[in-house]
Amino acid sequence: MNHYVNTYRGIDFGLGASSKCGLNIKDSYGSWPFGGGSNPEDLGQDIRSMSSSEVNKTRGHAKLNSGSCN
Repeated sequence: MNHYVNTYRGIDFGLGASSKCGLNIKDSYGSWPFGGGSNPEDLGQDIRSMSSSEVNKTRGHAKLNSGSCN
């Protein structure tokens, strides 16, 4: 189980899905005690380093909630 967690993580799924959509994000490798692999911190840095023609880097605003949220 530990080997699987260190070799295929949620980030790897996201990178694979984005690749299928034509958005090729660099897959950096990070390490931590007893393992290593793709991780959110390195993914964020890789997205930040992409050109503006590849990814929209301008801030936006989410729409306000409307209706009942239970």
